[in-house]
Amino acid sequence: SRVTELEASQSGQDVAVIETSKPLLAQINMLERQKENIQTAAEDRRKTLETTISQTKRALEETSRELQQLQQESNAGESKLQKAQEDHRERELKLKEVIESMETEQRRLRIELESKVDEMKSMREECSELKSQEGLAQSEISELQSQLQSLELELQRRAELSASLSPASSHRPSRISTVAPAPAASLILQQGRLTTIEFLQASLAQKDGEMEQLSRDLAELMTQNEYLQQALIKQTNRADRLCKLSGRGQLDSSAKLEVISREPQSIGTSFGGYSGIFDEEETAPVHLQRVDDMDFGKGMSEGDTNYETLLDMYTKTLERNKELQLDIEDMKEAYKSQVGGLIVLFIHQD
Repeated sequence: SRVTELEASQSGQDVAVIETSKPLLAQINMLERQKENIQTAAEDRRKTLETTISQTKRALEETSRELQQLQQESNAGESKLQKAQEDHRERELKLKEVIESMETEQRRLRIELESKVDEMKSMREECSELKSQEGLAQSEISELQSQLQSLELELQRRAELSASLSPASSHRPSRISTVAPAPAASLILQQGRLTTIEFLQASLAQKDGEMEQLSRDLAELMTQNEYLQQALIKQTNRADRLCKLSGRGQLDSSAKLEVISREPQSIGTSFGGYSGIFDEEETAPVHLQRVDDMDFGKGMSEGDTNYETLLDMYTKTLERNKELQLDIEDMKEAYKSQVGGLIVLFIHQD
């Protein structure tokens, strides 16, 4: 009976345990389902994190490549900046050198301009003197020509008189016996004199042509003088404009006005072989013109070439001026010598 009781008690306890374990089993089942849900969510989360990590790695790699590219561009930009700075320094040095050379050239041009103004004064005086000498030479030539014509008329009259008297001498037997060869000798002498007169007349005609040529050369020289003065004014204005553009002042106004105060005569834009050597002055305002070192260099180079050409033309003009003066003196002496020869011939005929 005790065993039965124990068995009954055990059975009752088993039933109680079973009843008690049912909620626990239900709870265990619920926890297992939650565990499965958590595992599923964790797997999904893991997959999502792996995808995110992969995308992040790709974005990081792309960002790294962009960073490298930006670094390269930054290095290239820095190199360009350094090169630009070096170019800027070089251009600044060149510009300073050009400005210094322009200042030196400006001082040289001032000195040369003052000297050329003095030379232009002396050249004007020489040209005026040449004009007066030409007038005197023309008057002397006219006087000598009138004297030559009078001598020719006198020689012709004497020749006619000698020809009219030669037949009467044949009626004098005493003189024929003593002076028989005289008519032939007189005829030969007369022919020689006429030949000399013709030669002198031809020489005078040639000298007249030479004097006309000298007069034309002198007129051309005066025209060239005016042209050179106009060219000198253009060069002065050009140098003044370059000085203004450099911001270093301008030429001496007293020296410049000394040339400009004499307004040259109006002449053509072309003279001989020198047309187009000197540029027309630009009319754009100075403050609107942009000038860099190349413009300065080009302007100075053209200024040097034009000014050297002007000086060469000026020197040649002075030399030609002196040559014309000497030629006029030679012509005067030639006329005097020819008239003197006619006078001697006239005296010998007497």
